[in-house]
Amino acid sequence: MSRVRIRSVAVGLWLWLGLGVSHALPQTRTPSVTRPTTDELERALARRDSVELERLGARFGAVRLAALVERGSPAARKAALAALEIVEGSLAFVPRLVSLADRADADPTTAAAITASVRRICERVPRGELNLDELPADLPRAAVDALAALAGRDERAPALRVDAVAALAALVSIAPSASQKLMAMSATRDADVRRAVADALPAQSAAPVLARMLSEDAAPTVALAAADSLCRDIPPPGAEKKADKTLERASLLSVTSRARLRQLAVDTTLDENERLDVLPCLRAGAQKAEEQHADAEVLRTLSRGADGPLKKRARAYGPR
Repeated sequence: MSRVRIRSVAVGLWLWLGLGVSHALPQTRTPSVTRPTTDELERALARRDSVELERLGARFGAVRLAALVERGSPAARKAALAALEIVEGSLAFVPRLVSLADRADADPTTAAAITASVRRICERVPRGELNLDELPADLPRAAVDALAALAGRDERAPALRVDAVAALAALVSIAPSASQKLMAMSATRDADVRRAVADALPAQSAAPVLARMLSEDAAPTVALAAADSLCRDIPPPGAEKKADKTLERASLLSVTSRARLRQLAVDTTLDENERLDVLPCLRAGAQKAEEQHADAEVLRTLSRGADGPLKKRARAYGPR
């Protein structure tokens, strides 16, 4: 038998054996992967089933959810936003979502829903609920720029701007420029936005801006928010720590600022719960010696008032 003949027989035998083995083995099918539907997402939201919403959101992924917000039906958009608030990777889409809400032709209801979701996404950062290890380096800055642009537009609805301010405040720990953007908005025309700015600014780094808002802002609610931010972390007498700088910060307030503090503390037209955080700035040691008597008198007056949180707080911080 020739060499060519032997080779052809061997190849034929190999093919015959291979085919025979393949037919003899049990046939396995690759399981098909069923993609979740927007109907399932909408039903999970309607049932308020957060576990199922998170599961479906993870299967959709942040990319598809963001696309649904942009191009889906109203019901799908609402469900996608709810899922984005709780899935990983949503922070990367903050600039894109803000740009949708910041469009001049954006539907007001849709824009409000988007900014509310963006706020909740950003507020997960200081709570440590998001994995930031693989976050692109330029993403925090892009998010801050988009939020600051929206918050700074006088022509946008105040509610949208207030959400943007709150979202900015939540990003301070990963984007230091957020504090600067907030301080730049302290004189914006809308009182609700100024109040949100005053509430968001950290006293440690923005004390001069907050002091100016306290003494100069014509809106009592804005001045009260600034006072709360300046005073709320001051401990009661006897609870101070060695490295605590809050008393020193309060003592640097001007005569005008301190007079406004006393005025706010006794203003019964203002929310009593919000007035609570003003009182720590009136305690002994939080002012210059010449201001101590006037501050103590306010605390004495409030400690003799009707029973309630304000009276209790005045007694805790007042003269012993």
